[in-house]
Amino acid sequence: YSVKHRKLVAVLKHDTFIYDVATNEWSKAVTDDRIYGHDARSVFAYDERSDVFLLAFAPNGRGKKLQLAVFSLATKRWELVRPNGPAIPEIKYGGYMGYFDPRHNCFIVQGRYIDRLWVYRHGK
Repeated sequence: YSVKHRKLVAVLKHDTFIYDVATNEWSKAVTDDRIYGHDARSVFAYDERSDVFLLAFAPNGRGKKLQLAVFSLATKRWELVRPNGPAIPEIKYGGYMGYFDPRHNCFIVQGRYIDRLWVYRHGK
């Protein structure tokens, strides 16, 4: 949810939807075949400082190697991001979990049954 825009963003597979609180309406923002959002196979969070939504996902929902994408409400587009530094740790079992930490301004991702975190800071 973006307080600035008063809109909620949801991702279902390749489709991205926006809920406008003011009008009480959902709309389809974009379909992007590069993106794959799934409640049990991806991590999705809002970065309030950069005003973007971050998605760590496995392409087509398969595999344990995640990619990172950024969605902007201003442009209604996804951008694939290649962060500097190590990739999101690959896991053998289970899924991933994570959140955006506003105090430290970073996106945290952790694989189940692994003792390492992956931290990403978008923007400045």
